[in-house]
Amino acid sequence: MTGTRARSQFLVFLMLTSTMLALIGPASTVSANNETTSGTITGTETWSGSHELTGDLTIAAGAKLIIEPGTDISLPNGTSIDVRGNLCAGESSCGSSADASDANPVTFTWNDPIVNNSTGDCYGLGFGSSQIWINDPSCGEGLILRDSMDLSQSGFRHMHFEGAWGIPFFIQVENQYRFGALVLDGASPTLRSMTFNDVNTSSVLATNLAQPTFIGGSYVAGNDGESGVTGQAVQVYGGGTPASPMIFRDATFQSTNRGCSNQDGGRSAIWASQTFIRVESSFFIGGDFGLSIRNSAGEVSNTSIDVRCNGIDVYGTKAIGSTVYNVKISDNVINTIDRTPITAYQGAEVHIQNNQLAGAGQGSGIAIRDSNAEIHNNNIGPIGGWNGLWLLGNFDVIAENNSIVETAREAVLAGEYGNNAPSPTQARLYLANNSISSQGSGQCSSSRWWEGSFICPLIMAHRTGVTAVDNVFDSEGDADGIRATGAILDFRRNVFNTGGTGAILQNYDSGFSGQQEYGTLGFFSGNEWNNVGVTYNVSKSSVTVQSEYIPSPPDGDSPVVLSWDDQEAWVNNGWQNGIIPHQVKACPTCADYTPHNFPLAINMDNNSTVFTFSNLTNLELSKINIQTQPTKYAVQVQ
Repeated sequence: MTGTRARSQFLVFLMLTSTMLALIGPASTVSANNETTSGTITGTETWSGSHELTGDLTIAAGAKLIIEPGTDISLPNGTSIDVRGNLCAGESSCGSSADASDANPVTFTWNDPIVNNSTGDCYGLGFGSSQIWINDPSCGEGLILRDSMDLSQSGFRHMHFEGAWGIPFFIQVENQYRFGALVLDGASPTLRSMTFNDVNTSSVLATNLAQPTFIGGSYVAGNDGESGVTGQAVQVYGGGTPASPMIFRDATFQSTNRGCSNQDGGRSAIWASQTFIRVESSFFIGGDFGLSIRNSAGEVSNTSIDVRCNGIDVYGTKAIGSTVYNVKISDNVINTIDRTPITAYQGAEVHIQNNQLAGAGQGSGIAIRDSNAEIHNNNIGPIGGWNGLWLLGNFDVIAENNSIVETAREAVLAGEYGNNAPSPTQARLYLANNSISSQGSGQCSSSRWWEGSFICPLIMAHRTGVTAVDNVFDSEGDADGIRATGAILDFRRNVFNTGGTGAILQNYDSGFSGQQEYGTLGFFSGNEWNNVGVTYNVSKSSVTVQSEYIPSPPDGDSPVVLSWDDQEAWVNNGWQNGIIPHQVKACPTCADYTPHNFPLAINMDNNSTVFTFSNLTNLELSKINIQTQPTKYAVQVQ
């Protein structure tokens, strides 16, 4: 009887205990507070107030560190935090008690080395040609975010990095180490209001398809003066995808202050290589270079860039399979002190629209070399150095509805003619509905092509194709409207207001015996020439003009001057000194660079200057100055 009652009482106890445990629920995960100072966090831990590390720290996969707003973390010299799990820093959505702010940030501070001349862990790191020999004891400082983190359990807001030297990280696409205070190894979180100060290398280094979004924040270039590893404010290698690019929005960037030449060692604020990137509504405040976009694609928009050297440099293209992606540059204000606001080189594909570009004390407004560009609705100028548009090499450019004002040299230079110019190649420019003006007093010079100094024309075309339609060209001085050497020209319905010659059209002669010469082949229709002296001055070229009023020149001049200023080209001397048009194709199957909608066949008489006209007002044969040397057949009027 007694045993039965005891057993019943025990069963009642078990039932009550089970009921209470069910009401209470399972035990929660134990969370530590300010516990780990080095080694590995494997559970959940929260830091607040002041927390001092004594060595490197790893947050293991699946583990979580929560850092409360206002926390100050002190780190020894040369140490880092490796986030393989989850980090919730000043972000209430993932576990912090509140959101961090400007007044209450999360701060990481790296201490100075105890022994300044000691050797750090980076000395001899790596192997072969990629091995680095940096003996600075501070090398290795920073925070690294891995792609194994759970984005739903992580967040980053108002984190400040103070005195981080940078972590070395091997970049596969470069086969070299790069350095950053904050490294994103494939990680793609949203980071708000990151700030950096006294960084030796770069503020941010991202790679391995990292697709982060940075909102706000301030990013500075490195200041290392000893190890030769000063980096850009941001370096990205192989980041982003077409659908999910790396993004900077409402951010501020500061590059180096060293100078623009290669010897100066100036750096850009952002360096993006093999990357899809988007920069929006941001600010580049001072320093050397703005953005360098290399074999990458994306967009820079609604951004203010004030730098000494180039504002945006685009090199090459980004392609996936047969799909080529371009770079769009739109709605920006770019002012440079010395160099060029926008450049596109080495096969770049760029769309440049709705920008305001000025400055360039030793550069041009937009420089395109061996690249393709669409340039629309931009305000270019004043330009203190050279040209509004500087186009060189193998280019295909469309420029419409732009305003180009107050250029120191030619407003438009299509094909370089200077002493160091490369060999001419196939290229063309389509210029429509632009307003183009220059100061009309700038001095250009070429002993080889133009017998010395001359006032820079509004447009210079050198061994290239130019289509110009419905533009207005203005010069305040006595500049010529057009100067062309061995070019292919199609000018229709343009207005020229200038005091020099309307168009000076001549042949290209390399000066070497036996080399082929190239005449200028031109078609002009419906153009308006105001205040010019001579309207057309043509030598060793072929020009067709129709439906224009040819103004009367000053006394003693002729409105049209035609010449063949060379020896006769004929069969008995093997057509030496003969002319042909500029080549529009590099090979039979190569791309065709014939000017857009060109109405004439690409050929010309090889031994005569030919002027063909119809429906011209105020012009008769007696007004045409025909120079008949070396033979009367060397000039033809049709």
